[in-house]
Amino acid sequence: METKVKRALQDEELKSEKIASISQLFIIVVLFVLYQLSPKGFANPEMTWFEPVKLLFFVYIPVLCLRTLHIWLSGKISFVHYTYLGFDIIAITALIFSFHVQYNQPFSISLRAPTFLYYFIFISMRCVSYDYFKVIFVGLGSALCWTGMTIYGLQFANLIRTGSFSRILEPNTIILGIEIDKIISLLVVTTICAATVYRKRNLLEEFSLKSVHGIAMERLIGKETFQSMSESGQEMMPGKGTKKTAATMMIDLRGFSKLSYELQAEELIEYLGQYHRIAATSVFKFGGSIDKYLGDGILAHFGAVTENVNFASSALLAAEDIHRELRLWINSVSQNDGPKFDFGIAIAMGEIIFGAIGHTDRMEITVIGESVNLSAKLEKHTKTVGYRIITTIKLFDAAVANGYTPSMAATDLPNQEIAGIPHAIDLVALGEHR
Repeated sequence: METKVKRALQDEELKSEKIASISQLFIIVVLFVLYQLSPKGFANPEMTWFEPVKLLFFVYIPVLCLRTLHIWLSGKISFVHYTYLGFDIIAITALIFSFHVQYNQPFSISLRAPTFLYYFIFISMRCVSYDYFKVIFVGLGSALCWTGMTIYGLQFANLIRTGSFSRILEPNTIILGIEIDKIISLLVVTTICAATVYRKRNLLEEFSLKSVHGIAMERLIGKETFQSMSESGQEMMPGKGTKKTAATMMIDLRGFSKLSYELQAEELIEYLGQYHRIAATSVFKFGGSIDKYLGDGILAHFGAVTENVNFASSALLAAEDIHRELRLWINSVSQNDGPKFDFGIAIAMGEIIFGAIGHTDRMEITVIGESVNLSAKLEKHTKTVGYRIITTIKLFDAAVANGYTPSMAATDLPNQEIAGIPHAIDLVALGEHR
C-alpha cells in the first residue's frame, strides 16, 4: 500500500517539476526579450562592449533548456535536480552582482536592484512541487547568497555603513538593517512556503492512501456497491440496510470439492480463478453484482444495489451467458486431460435486504432474505431435476413481461418439492436435460 502511495507522489512530483521547468524557462526568455528591447542605462552605449547581464542570459537559458529536456525525458526526479536549483540561485545572485560592473557604478547599486525580488519568484515557484526540502533549499540558498552579498559590500566594496535613511540614496552607502530585513524576509517566506508544501504533501498522501483504499474496497465489495455507498454519502453501519425486490443467483461448480484431495493447491486455485472470472464477467455484463465468492460457489444479485426494473430478464440473460461460457471452458479443460467439471445455476426473486452485517471493525456488505435462501436451495435442486439452470415461474414470467425471450429450451417443472421449503413451487428449467 505504501509503495503505491509513494509511486503516486513521485508521479505528481514529476508532473509539478515539468510545469515548473517550462514556466521558469518561459519567464527567463520573456525577461531576456524585454532586456533586449528596453533602452540601456549605459553612460556611453556605443562604447559598451561587455554586458555581464546579457552574457548571463546566454549561459542560463541553455541550462534551463537542458534542465527542461532532462526532466521531461526522465521518469523520476533525481538528486541531480538539486544541482539545477543551486544553479538558479547562483545565476540570480550573479545577475544582481553584475549590475555594478555592467553600469560601472558602486556596489551599492547591486544591493538596491529590484531584481532581488526574483529570489521570491524562485522560492514561490518551488510551491508547485510536493517536496518541501526544495523550498527550504532554494530559500536558505537565497538567504545565504544575500548574506554573502552584504558581507562583500561591507568588507570588500568600501561601502560606508550608515543608519540614516536620508543618506540611502547616496552612493557607497549601506544600511545594514535593510539588508538584514531582506534576509529575514527570505527566511520568513521560505518558512511559509515550506509549511504550505508540507501540508499539501500530507493532503496528497492522505488522498492517495484513501484512493488506494477506495480501489481495494471497490474490488472487495464490487464496483456498483462501492459507487452506491459513495453517492449516498451515508456511513455504512452494521444492522442497517435497504429493503428491495431483486433477483438472486446461486452458481455452483460441481466436482471441485473432490478434486481438493487429488490436485495441488496451485492447480485448484488456478481452476477456481478461471471459473470465477468467467461467471463474474457474465454477471457484470448484464448489470449484476457479486455478493460473495463461496469457494466453488458464487452468490450474485440483480437490482439490489442499483435500480433495475428489468432485473429478472437481466438475471436470466446472465444465466444463459454463464451456461454458454462455462460449457466452453469445461470442454476445453477436459480435452486437455484436465478434471471434469459440471455446474448448476439457480435464480429466484423476492424481497431482500441489502446492507451491512458484522462488527464496526469488520463488516460485510451482503444481501439477506427469502430470495437468497430460495436460490441456494434451488441450486441444490438442479441435481435432482437434472437441469443446469432452474428458476421460479414467478421470475420467469417477470422476465418475459420485461421482453425476455429465452435462447435455450424452457421446460416447465410444476409442483416441485424442494428440500427445506414447506410448500411445492412451480419452476422453469432452461437448457437440455442432462
